[in-house]
Amino acid sequence: MYTYAQARRHEGQGVTFNAVSPGAVKTTLGTKAGGPIKIIQALTNPFIGPPEKGSRGCVRLLADPVLATATGGYYSSAQLKKSSEKSRDRDAQDLVYKKTEHELRSHN
Repeated sequence: MYTYAQARRHEGQGVTFNAVSPGAVKTTLGTKAGGPIKIIQALTNPFIGPPEKGSRGCVRLLADPVLATATGGYYSSAQLKKSSEKSRDRDAQDLVYKKTEHELRSHN
């Protein structure tokens, strides 16, 4: 939602804002965890892709000349997708933007 709000605010300025979902990616996060986390990882690992697969969307946005000016998009599996209806609500986007900006300023 913040990305959509940023894209609108910077439209026509030569800056692009896009959201990218890497999908389920196998990482080392939690590898030393035990108990339920270890069991969940063991069960889901066969269905989770490598980091290289998760990075495809970012790499495509950075390297594909066709997308050099693409902005305000949501990408999953390196393809432009339609995000949830709630995420496309402009009033909600503006609220998220204002709250995020407030939090960022309060930590300077």
